[in-house]
Amino acid sequence: MTQLAIRLDSEAEMALDRLVRRSGQSRSEIVRQAISAFDRAALIEQMREDSRLVRDDPEDLAEAQAVLQEMSGHRAW
Repeated sequence: MTQLAIRLDSEAEMALDRLVRRSGQSRSEIVRQAISAFDRAALIEQMREDSRLVRDDPEDLAEAQAVLQEMSGHRAW
């Protein structure tokens, strides 16, 4: 496991201490979880942005509408 030294301002240190008291977890565990949560949130935001780009792509929309029109006369049963 890699070690990392960080400098905290007084606000971050107080927040970390509150989290330690509330959770009963170590400072290291709190920081690991925070990094994972931040990474997860960044990935989710990237997926949302990618979805918006696909959703708003005029070429993709035109293709989907063309396929829908082509298939509108066909029924599976």
